[in-house]
Amino acid sequence: MRFNPLIFFIHFLLLGCDQQLKLNGENKQLLRSSIAEVRDSLSFEKQQQFDEAIDITMFNSINFDEYRQLGEIDAARALEKRICRTLDGKTAEQVINEAKKIKIDRLAFDENLLF
Repeated sequence: MRFNPLIFFIHFLLLGCDQQLKLNGENKQLLRSSIAEVRDSLSFEKQQQFDEAIDITMFNSINFDEYRQLGEIDAARALEKRICRTLDGKTAEQVINEAKKIKIDRLAFDENLLF
C-alpha cells in the first residue's frame, strides 16, 4: 500500500476539527486565561452567549448561607474553588447549555413561588 500525503492531510484536518477548546479550572488564573482563549475562538454571537453563560454559572455558584457561616474570606475561597470545579473541562457549548438549564430551573422555581 502506497502512502498518500493528501489522504493523510485530510485525515489530520478532520481529527483537528473535533477538538473543542475546554476550560481549565485547575486554579483561578488558569480558568481566567482559558475563558479568554475559548471566548476568542467563538463567533461574535456565541461570545455573547458564552459571556452570559459564564455570568449565570458563576452567580449560581454563590451560596449565601455559606457566606454567613464561613465569613467573607473563607466563603470567597470556597466560591472560587466551586466555580473552578464547575467550569473545569467544559467546552463553550457545555457552559451555554448548563446556563440554559439554570435559567429553566430558576423560572420553574419562581413559578412555584407564585402559586
